[in-house]
Amino acid sequence: MRKILITSNVEALAKDYRTNLFNGRNSSFTKPKDRIKKLLEDIKDKKEVGYNNWVDYAYYLQSIFDHYDELLDLRPKEFDRYQKLYFDVDERLLKDKKWIKNKNSRKSFADTVVELMRYEDVRQKEIIPYIEKLGIHTCVYCNTQYTPTVHIKKGKVLGGYELDHNKPKSKYPFLCTSFFNLYPVCSNCNGWKLDREAEFELYTEDPSQLELFEFKLEKASIIKYMLFQNASVLKILLDSNHFSLLRNHNQLFHLEEYYSSFRDVAEELIWKSKTRNDVYKDQMIKSFNILFPRKKADVNRFLYGFYPLSQDIHRRPLTKLQQDIAKQLKIY
Repeated sequence: MRKILITSNVEALAKDYRTNLFNGRNSSFTKPKDRIKKLLEDIKDKKEVGYNNWVDYAYYLQSIFDHYDELLDLRPKEFDRYQKLYFDVDERLLKDKKWIKNKNSRKSFADTVVELMRYEDVRQKEIIPYIEKLGIHTCVYCNTQYTPTVHIKKGKVLGGYELDHNKPKSKYPFLCTSFFNLYPVCSNCNGWKLDREAEFELYTEDPSQLELFEFKLEKASIIKYMLFQNASVLKILLDSNHFSLLRNHNQLFHLEEYYSSFRDVAEELIWKSKTRNDVYKDQMIKSFNILFPRKKADVNRFLYGFYPLSQDIHRRPLTKLQQDIAKQLKIY
């Protein structure tokens, strides 16, 4: 729910991803460009594809082959330009499940492209260290759940992530392994979004566009709570100065309904706003100085139970909610 600024460090991670993708695999592992090249040869020989539209399929694959390396760390602002320049094809071609000659495949052409580019291998292994270095531990769309997952393969428990393609791979398969198009998400948001496009983009080059959403407690509901001491009267609102973005985010991820489940978190913040003060915090710093290397930020984290700095929103679920309401209640 908070954007990540594309700094020189983030650029370096994307470049490293591009340079080293699949380099640690054994000699029997066939890289995407080799797989695409083999299929292109078959298509051009008309061995695998029906005769009517073989040029269209070949053109799409050739464009991926020619631009493969640059696609891996392509900037988000370039996505639509590349789509128009190199990948502007009829959507029916991408959905076509009969593109393989004399076969009724269960895979569409888009699915085949995704498989050729080895997206599953990227998701299960290659992207993991980069997500960890970015410090993303929670769903970037809702910030309510941790995103690391586990799965069992050949008896081994392996770590992984559920990823969303901001530009859906069914419509933009050429971007299926692009660094800046892979978003760590929870299963709920991934299931709700499907192949629709979210207006929220995780990465930005504009520092003024990092915080586009704001949670707040309805003021009248705070007054009711103080009168009746009943958390069910608290009303959590999601706001934004960008109306279209807010509407799209709520339509896709149902956040206002979802966040109504966390009234108890808001209630605890109200308690803490009434029971903590600067004198108490200063005393904590003096008494346990060795525990708090970042002084005020770490003390706030200890006292209130969440990361107080905005750059840490992706570290723990509900941090965005807690930070916004804490500011509204003037806790720190």
